Amino acid sequence: GEPVFYKHSSSTWSHLTFDTTDYYDSSIGRTITCEAPISAADAASAEKFDVTVKGKGKFVFANTSNGNIFSGGLIVQDSATVEVKPNAKPGKGAITLGAGTTLALTAESREFTPLANTLNLPTEGTATLRIDGKRLRHGEHEIASVVTGESENVKLDGKSSALAGRKATLRVEDGKLYLTIKPDGTMIIVR
Repeated sequence: GEPVFYKHSSSTWSHLTFDTTDYYDSSIGRTITCEAPISAADAASAEKFDVTVKGKGKFVFANTSNGNIFSGGLIVQDSATVEVKPNAKPGKGAITLGAGTTLALTAESREFTPLANTLNLPTEGTATLRIDGKRLRHGEHEIASVVTGESENVKLDGKSSALAGRKATLRVEDGKLYLTIKPDGTMIIVR
């Protein structure tokens, strides 16, 4: 549809919520695509400007500009999916995932570039991580360098296209989130 521009002059306005549940049928999720940065009007309040995505649908950050897609934090609630396209750069704020939510990231090469954001995993229940894009090499990949939460609070979407059907596991260690991909097939070592 047509672009929608949000503007608010009050310095106390520090939050914006997108509901991905269909307005007319609460059992249906819808997709909202964001093609422009979401940020506060002035630099002083930019880092405090949180964006919340909730509902049954998907919110796609498809920003094509060089700026960050949000200036403050990103909070994902309910069963919403947030998808970050390759040309979209998350902001400096933390990404907070609620139980039952999905964060979909894209691998642009065989090596994964870690998120610059703090990734807050749910305190109860699990969130899902999906990695699409180019087939990642086997071995260990750092997904996020600052993580709050435990390994049991995050699971991997088995349909992640970057895994190409290979077995993979997620683990949190020393405040970082790692993805380990097992090699294909059987290795025969000839001595």
